[in-house]
Amino acid sequence: MVFIPGDRSETRDPERFRHGPRIGAASPLVRDDGAFALKNETETEHGRMTDWQATRPGETSAPLPGRHDAHLVFIGRIRTPFVSRDQCPRQGSQDGPLCRVEIEPAFQPALQGIEAFTQLDLLYWMHEARRDLLTQSPRGGASTGTFALRSPVRPNPVALSRVKLEGVKDGVLLVRGLDCLDGTPLIDIKPHRCMHPASATTSPDKKPSPPTGAGRLHLPPQPSS
Repeated sequence: MVFIPGDRSETRDPERFRHGPRIGAASPLVRDDGAFALKNETETEHGRMTDWQATRPGETSAPLPGRHDAHLVFIGRIRTPFVSRDQCPRQGSQDGPLCRVEIEPAFQPALQGIEAFTQLDLLYWMHEARRDLLTQSPRGGASTGTFALRSPVRPNPVALSRVKLEGVKDGVLLVRGLDCLDGTPLIDIKPHRCMHPASATTSPDKKPSPPTGAGRLHLPPQPSS
């Protein structure tokens, strides 16, 4: 299995820091030895070799606890045109490129009814991000706590993107609005807004009609002039 290196890949130097539990160990996205196979080992920035594992001035790190608090299963993977960190946009746009969300066959029945929605929330695992930084200095800026940033580098590198659903075919969602690397593991899919079952005949992307009868505000009649 080939993976594309991204920002601060946690697989470049596995002895540099402790990783935590092997999330999705049963997934084909992870080798039996827990490592990832990388297509390239280096990237360049402004023509120079860049070490994305390097700790910048003002950054601090700590190993993850050794306990196993949860178990995740990757339900698929995301296919985008972005094969390097430099190609990823800072934020996805719903007029951006068409991307594929490929669902594992075992989970494809769970897609039933999803074509009724136009807006979906995708949760995915930023598998090539470092997980040990407590403070970060983004682009050489001031040192800031990881939880005050939207950086992919965090103890649990979970990301959320709201995407526009363009189509569903053979267990694949066609969407726009992603900004992640090609091959990113998928954790979950949720409609942006889901109507109450009693309003199932209403389009999921429209606001519900105002209530009738006792739920309305009744105003006294106005005196005639």
